[in-house]
Amino acid sequence: MRRPLSITVIATLLLATAFMLPAAPQISAATDPGTIAYVRGIGGLVARDYDGAAQWFAQAERERLALPTIRPLEVYALCLAGRLDDARRLAEDVNVHDADARHFWNWLASTFQVRAQPTQ
Repeated sequence: MRRPLSITVIATLLLATAFMLPAAPQISAATDPGTIAYVRGIGGLVARDYDGAAQWFAQAERERLALPTIRPLEVYALCLAGRLDDARRLAEDVNVHDADARHFWNWLASTFQVRAQPTQ
């Protein structure tokens, strides 16, 4: 089983390359709506539709998709869309629990001045 890419790797790839993902396989009607929104959010990042990506990640959260990457990717998309105040507002609710997340949020803070709450 492959490990999923970390948020930092995804961010690096999106900023450093102009690749496009091949067309996503069709998503069946039985697929969870949160998963569909998440996949569309990733597609928005790849297509550099940052506002659209942020909206899809927000939809995935509303659908209660339980992935730890949703909020960080939504905040990242908002930053790329130039919506830093919105990104800061969302980041206020994030608690950083592990080294990978801490690395991502430190990078986001140094790049966009958007900070999450460190866990005590």
